[in-house]
Amino acid sequence: MSKRWPVHTFALLTSLIVVVVRFIGEGQPEIGDGALHYSQARWSWHHPWLFFEHWGKPLFILLASPFAQFGYPFVAVFNALVAFASLVAINSMVVDRVRWVAFFVPALLLTAPQYLYTAVSGMTEPLFGMLTVVSVVLALRGHVAWALAILSFSPVARPEFVMVLPVLILWAAWERRYSALPWALLGSVVYGLAGWPVHEDPFWIVTKDPYVSNTYYDQHGDALYFVHRLRDILGVPFLTLLSLALVAMLVLIVKDRTGRKRHLEVLFLCLVPVVGIWAIHSFAYWKGGVGSIGLLRVFATAIPLAVLFIAHVLTQLAQRASSSPAGWVLPAFAPLYAVWAVSEVPTRVPLPAIMVPEQRELDHAAELVKQRLLEGTVVVYMHPYIGATCDLDIWDPNVARAFSTLPPGPVGPSLKEGDLVQWDSHFGPNESALPLEGLILDSTLSVVAVHEGTAGWQEGQSPFTTWLFQRTGKSVHREWVVDTLFHRGSPTAKAKPELLTVDKDGGRFLVFWPLEFGGEEQVYMELEIVANGSLQGRPDERVSLQMLHEPGGVSEQRWRYADEGFAHRFPMPRREPVNAGSLRIDGSTTLDPGRITIIRHALVQRP
Repeated sequence: MSKRWPVHTFALLTSLIVVVVRFIGEGQPEIGDGALHYSQARWSWHHPWLFFEHWGKPLFILLASPFAQFGYPFVAVFNALVAFASLVAINSMVVDRVRWVAFFVPALLLTAPQYLYTAVSGMTEPLFGMLTVVSVVLALRGHVAWALAILSFSPVARPEFVMVLPVLILWAAWERRYSALPWALLGSVVYGLAGWPVHEDPFWIVTKDPYVSNTYYDQHGDALYFVHRLRDILGVPFLTLLSLALVAMLVLIVKDRTGRKRHLEVLFLCLVPVVGIWAIHSFAYWKGGVGSIGLLRVFATAIPLAVLFIAHVLTQLAQRASSSPAGWVLPAFAPLYAVWAVSEVPTRVPLPAIMVPEQRELDHAAELVKQRLLEGTVVVYMHPYIGATCDLDIWDPNVARAFSTLPPGPVGPSLKEGDLVQWDSHFGPNESALPLEGLILDSTLSVVAVHEGTAGWQEGQSPFTTWLFQRTGKSVHREWVVDTLFHRGSPTAKAKPELLTVDKDGGRFLVFWPLEFGGEEQVYMELEIVANGSLQGRPDERVSLQMLHEPGGVSEQRWRYADEGFAHRFPMPRREPVNAGSLRIDGSTTLDPGRITIIRHALVQRP
């Protein structure tokens, strides 16, 4: 232990990078599943059945729950310790043979873009990666029963267990370690019996698997999609080194007769699961169903095993080169790799996390929710981030309810006066299948506020919007008022023609008009821009249509050149007065103002 403490201390200090990156970030890197997993761990002590919530990954909920009691960011502290445990396991295979490789291992693991991203985000993938690499290391060191016992808990950690646990079982059988094989059932038996009263089924781990027949996100993609995105998953430095290590391993297998058996074991136990995880996710995304939506982060589960594989190859090469004059080349390469990998991470994943429009608008909504959250008030919502940032016990129906738990029909009548309804343009119409129109037409709900970003969910085209309603004791009337401001080159009286200007700047047209209409009754406004006739531009050009408004703000749509013209709506919420606006078209495209029509849609609310 005395020789290893510098390596382990270094591994611990580098693992704290996860915590540093999380706390220096302006925003939370994962406000969907990351927020949900945090809430599950946070409230599991109040609702013990959450320890057996399959979608939330029961083992993660159990182990992360003490950290979650301190707040949302502290799940990253848990993942930092998970990363440290993974490093200790990997280094136990190399530290006594080549010391510099052990110091190099943290640079491999913690600069792999998707691994660092999931760790900082408080996701479940690093824990699964730790289970796999610890188990494989134990197996290689001869502790097969312990390896199978630990990996037996992988079915309640991540669905990728189907490509890892069978590999270790097959290897143990090949090695004739038959007495160790029953330990592969330990985790399933323990969790199956413990969760029996909750699910009323001792086989709930299999029968309640949320990924089986999950066609909610029934998307079909390219079978090679994840291969094309390898650089974003692993990073170019890691991918380069992994490729070189694979070639070197094949050479070692051919030439190193003494160590051939160990090389083959490492190849089988490390790379077969990695390739298997890649294959099963690629197949699921290609065929659709089983909840696959092409998320790159799922491959963080395989990265610790890939690091173990690279560490083994580097150790073998370093031992062979130590007696030659070129023995200094490999250790000299290590710091260069670290600098290269660290510099590339921000180009592959959004770290440190910035405040994206979705989170900014949800923060606005959350502040209003907290201001109006009186004793006995119920918050109806769907976006996981609202529950996490407002610290709501979302499993207590007296505190919060999801849209999906409400009875069919209008939302308002099922609530009591003062209850809040928070709708967002992602989870509202998708997961809860509740369109905004249904809430707008509900006369028992009063609009409290509307917040809207400059870009949509995941930086999509439609701006991300949040609406906050409150149940009232009286009827509220809302209606859309439609006015034409500019029609085929001529402003209408609504637009005050004396203030309209048209300016041509190269290939750009700017159309200005005042937006001095409103009144306190108006709660929401959007402008519909309709252009008839053709646009004159290059067929391969991406054109940008922007709606700017003062005192500040922009809504943007992008589309490719089209002969048939276009029609776009630009939401402009009344967070603050809007004094003037402009339509801007960028690129070499020209547009005749005589073919533009601008229509205002204003939502008016009256008691």
